[in-house]
Amino acid sequence: MSVSVPASSSTFARALLVRQIDALRAADADVRAGETDAIHAVRVAARRLRSTLTSYRTLLPTTEARRLTDELR
Repeated sequence: MSVSVPASSSTFARALLVRQIDALRAADADVRAGETDAIHAVRVAARRLRSTLTSYRTLLPTTEARRLTDELR
């Protein structure tokens, strides 16, 4: 991932979240298409997204971050 320096923490977190949401959507499309390893890809993408939400929780609205993390479990 390329982020110009100096990037603020919130800019970096946003870029990372967008990237991980895109990966989750792509994996979801693969599941729907019947791809063999797609379930694993969804689990990995969800875990990475949860980790990012947890790591950058101070930059996000608490209620939303908690709700999203719970939904991804």
